[in-house]
Amino acid sequence: MRLGDQSLLAERPTGELVESSRLSRGTAEQLYLAMRLGLIQSMPHAAGLPLLLDDLFVNFDGDRLRHALGAILELSRNRQVVMMTCHRHVAEQTMELMPDARLIPMQP
Repeated sequence: MRLGDQSLLAERPTGELVESSRLSRGTAEQLYLAMRLGLIQSMPHAAGLPLLLDDLFVNFDGDRLRHALGAILELSRNRQVVMMTCHRHVAEQTMELMPDARLIPMQP
């Protein structure tokens, strides 16, 4: 973010700055997740609080999902993480990467 500006910018490998509104939905959501995780890590006074994520990965492709779950796995070493999803592939990939996670199916 630029000082005094409300827009969020992403930097391409070339150094070009792009407003988040011009990113694909999946890329923008990945950027927002990175910001959230960075904020969480910068708040040591909140270390004991659980992290609740509700269908956060809807617009992530397979690679993005794998990388995001890896970051969540790392974060879960220091705090409880509760993830909710109605997407089977997200639950399956989570259990693949985090076999110790507890899956609680909910029926309508």
